[in-house]
Amino acid sequence: MPALAELAHRLALGGLDYIKDDHSHADQAFSPFAARVPAIAEAVRRATVLTGHPTRYVPMLNGDWGRMQAQLHLARDWGIDTVMMAPMLSGVATLQAIAREWPEMAVLAHPSMSGGGQIAPDLLFGTLFRLWGADALIFANYGGRFGFPPAMCASLSARALAPLHGLRAGLPTPAGGMELARVPELLDFFGRDVMLLIGGSLLLAGARIEQEGAAFHRAVEAYFA
Repeated sequence: MPALAELAHRLALGGLDYIKDDHSHADQAFSPFAARVPAIAEAVRRATVLTGHPTRYVPMLNGDWGRMQAQLHLARDWGIDTVMMAPMLSGVATLQAIAREWPEMAVLAHPSMSGGGQIAPDLLFGTLFRLWGADALIFANYGGRFGFPPAMCASLSARALAPLHGLRAGLPTPAGGMELARVPELLDFFGRDVMLLIGGSLLLAGARIEQEGAAFHRAVEAYFA
């Protein structure tokens, strides 16, 4: 646990906007939610005091609805306003309940257990996840270890941002194979309304993870300068 909190602290010192749990983080004995969330939230808070940049920590919700409600209460007590869950794993009704009963919480929807294309990905992630209450829509981006074709990613993004029965737009969140060198390419492709989800390539930086995170942040800022 201290090592995980220290990792989050260093990433926050790099100026990232959001630092999320891995989607495999649940309530394991080696990393229980009730211990993990306060430790990481405090580590990120300490970094934001030093940087002045409002980095947010995003814990992964898990379990049944009763357990998730307890997790939401704990997260709110620690100043957290954004959480992540997997609608196809935890249930569509659960996502709808969070959106309805916890309007102060933004929800990142993770694609775990979404299957092998039984529902068209642009429809599922770009429209249905948004209709069910998700605020940010994580999907496997083109050009990574796995992912959808560029045309599908473009369609998904367009659906997420298009007017839809008065709903707020969803934020396209391409993930998988994200690298620092691809920042200009991906911002050319998706435009300003996107969240770039980078993970593995930052971890590969090892002892330089803080510097690599800062370089990622600078690359995004430079693009829009």
